[in-house]
Amino acid sequence: MERVLGNSELWDMCYGAAFFGTGGGGSPEVGYSYLKRVVDAGHRVVLVDLETVSDDDLVACPAGVASIAPGERAEQIGRLLDERIATDLNPYFEGLRFLEQHIGRPIRGCIPVEMGGFNTACAAWVAALAGGYLVDADPVGRAIPEVELQTFALHGVPVAPAVISDLFGNVLIAARLAGDKDAEEIARALAVLSGAVSFVGRPVEG
Repeated sequence: MERVLGNSELWDMCYGAAFFGTGGGGSPEVGYSYLKRVVDAGHRVVLVDLETVSDDDLVACPAGVASIAPGERAEQIGRLLDERIATDLNPYFEGLRFLEQHIGRPIRGCIPVEMGGFNTACAAWVAALAGGYLVDADPVGRAIPEVELQTFALHGVPVAPAVISDLFGNVLIAARLAGDKDAEEIARALAVLSGAVSFVGRPVEG
């Protein structure tokens, strides 16, 4: 199954993800508003069944990592993301491209890191900007407080290579990580420094 989602379906997806995420995973209002702007800019959200993903395709998990730590940059984040959400300067999309360069292979699709109003939308808009597909699946079934609480971790799928980027031009490639817990701690620490970061990791073959 492959289908292009319209605005009403994107709205339902964001709010449904917030419901199944039990309130975690970010705001569905914010997630939908950003996703709609990407679609209004001419990009398509193409939803596919997990079973139709080719075994040779690489699929990645993009997500936002926030911080409640006060900082002088924090107030700039909303404005900068508003300006860049539907452009090549979108930090989530930039992270995906840097990860592709590091791996030396294209990433064909995205899968949400969790069920959530923002992070499900995040996977959708990254896939749309990249001209790829959104996988109708997730590795948890709800929202989670930390990245190691996923079926990927249970099955030993490595989180690295991964990329962490922010809205201020910082991009870091993690070629190797000791584990999911380390990935979580590093992403959170960097989010404290910049106010919020994008995290794209765990490129897995279909």
